[in-house]
Amino acid sequence: MVKSLYGNIAKAHSKDNKTRYYYYCKNTLGATGHKCTFRLNIEQNEMNNLVASIISAMVKDDQFKSAIKEKIGNALDTEELENEKDVLRGQLKQAVGTKNRLAKQMDCLDVDDPHYDRKVSDLQSRYDEQYDIIEDIENQIDEVQKQIDSIVQENLSGTSVYNLLLVFNKLYKDFTEAEQKEFMRAFIDRIDIYPEKPANGCWVKNIVFNFPVPINGRNVRELSLENETILETVCLLSNLHEAKHHVNVKLDMDELDLTSAEAKATYKEIEEWVQEHYGFHVTNLNIAQVKQKHGIIERENYNKPKSENSRQPGTTPEKENAITEALKFFKMI
Repeated sequence: MVKSLYGNIAKAHSKDNKTRYYYYCKNTLGATGHKCTFRLNIEQNEMNNLVASIISAMVKDDQFKSAIKEKIGNALDTEELENEKDVLRGQLKQAVGTKNRLAKQMDCLDVDDPHYDRKVSDLQSRYDEQYDIIEDIENQIDEVQKQIDSIVQENLSGTSVYNLLLVFNKLYKDFTEAEQKEFMRAFIDRIDIYPEKPANGCWVKNIVFNFPVPINGRNVRELSLENETILETVCLLSNLHEAKHHVNVKLDMDELDLTSAEAKATYKEIEEWVQEHYGFHVTNLNIAQVKQKHGIIERENYNKPKSENSRQPGTTPEKENAITEALKFFKMI
């Protein structure tokens, strides 16, 4: 299932007084009516830096650089369309010539000819038909020209991106946030991620590009990071493992503007929110128990009690209510 992640902001309320930004899925129900279980909020810096690291690893490859330079030097492949346009222009010239000759024939008719009216009517009918023929040919020429313009524009856009890729590692870090965002929009169509963060720390499962990219000797528009070795120069992304289950989540590059909604919080932020608004302390165990009641699935707890019969302290109704309000505040329930 493909969904869109949007920008989200968490207002500064914790002790460090920092404003945090996240990507989140705003749809709790899909278009088909099936409930969306993707409830995570991914910190924007983490995702942005991860994608930048992937691109950085790609452009370090010498074969990649050579292939990109070759792409920039290639001529536009519009010859067939240009030939088609030339043929249509010839047909247009002929149709216009026929129309003009018919007009002259009508002007030269003898008004005393007993068949004058019938001849004028016949010539006028053929004359009118030429306008339909001319209009049809002109429309065909316009359509072919649009195809040529589209190829030229894609080539110009692609060439611009390719040139930036050659100097990506030198320039990207000096780009403003707006410039970084503009580059990613121009280069990437969508990013598919895992439903949960894998053990290796790489959220990204697959990247789809706007332009063909040379990878392993082939021009591709899609880069799968499942069990890939192409990014082995990036320590974080080495030896990627294939997850048993995944969902595709689309990052629309045109929809990353921030909203004023509150973001998902960490355990610490929930503790601080409860302390600030209710004046008492809650533990991680309290929060986990309340999350479980609301169907928020937690990662496996590796600090399990030695005995399955060991009793764990419960959460008082007062604390449960406070934590529930915190979860509502952070849009987690």
